[in-house]
Amino acid sequence: MKDLTYLLLLTTCILSAAVRIATTAEPAANKSAVPADGTAVWELWLPPNGMPVRAVLVCPRWGDGWRMAKLAQEHLGAKLGVGTMLSRRDGDILDQFKDPAFVASITNCLATSAVKLNHPELANVPLLIWAHSNAAWYLQNTLKIMPERVAAYCLFKSAFGKNNDLGILSKDAVAAFGLSIWDENDRIGKGYDNPREKKLMLDNLAAVRKQGALVHVTLVRGTHHLIDGQEKLMLAFFESAIAMRIPLNANPAKGPVKLIGDLEKFGWVQDESSRKVHAQDHYPAGKDPRRGWWLPSRKYAELWNAYARNAKGTVVGDTRKIMSP
Repeated sequence: MKDLTYLLLLTTCILSAAVRIATTAEPAANKSAVPADGTAVWELWLPPNGMPVRAVLVCPRWGDGWRMAKLAQEHLGAKLGVGTMLSRRDGDILDQFKDPAFVASITNCLATSAVKLNHPELANVPLLIWAHSNAAWYLQNTLKIMPERVAAYCLFKSAFGKNNDLGILSKDAVAAFGLSIWDENDRIGKGYDNPREKKLMLDNLAAVRKQGALVHVTLVRGTHHLIDGQEKLMLAFFESAIAMRIPLNANPAKGPVKLIGDLEKFGWVQDESSRKVHAQDHYPAGKDPRRGWWLPSRKYAELWNAYARNAKGTVVGDTRKIMSP
């Protein structure tokens, strides 16, 4: 009996150690695989040293999902208390993205992990959504099902214009910060018409911008369909959202977090005709600021302009020339 007890204890220790081991190619920190109702299996990484989780970045394992998860853990984890969720493939991943149950699996995973990992804040923690390519479908469902929990979202190289169709947004969805990174050199397959899809993407996002959505587009000229120089911009974008939308005194361990809204008047907007970026309260008289892309701050706007002008993120010229006042 003693031998059996010892064997069980030893096996438990080995398994416990195994879930904390991650390959060098993927994020590493408190890795915990959590099944979620058969729609997906999520792997969750928490910030180090048991620090409270302030937000969770959701990255489906599609395209460069694992890479974005690693970036978030390296640059946002210990710095801002950001955890990361990465889905494992299970069946037809594209069908999963279209299924509202995929979104439900996110909250199921967090609720389960809140108890399993002794981090009660996970049950209510705000979300940052990263959607690569066709993963945009799950973002559309997330904004419909639980917009009150989404602080910000990034559509990364969602090449087909229809992927960027967010439809009619609720008040909570309008308040979420949005970034779309579109690659003008994207060639995802035979017959893909980049100019046509680009126009459809711009039209779709302009439509939600007219609703007041706090969204902007970055047109880049990369080398392929994956992350290739946009890391700094995406990280800065999510940092801005955390700083501006999540209250400093928020305590998700005690209940849902009321994200800060009504921030449109505090942002910066790019004039659609002159390309100059104006503080919202200094926007040219007679012009509608909702016809331009919305940016969260001057500091971020300067960085964004550098990316918009040079796909690799290299600063070109004097960014002060485009800032007004």
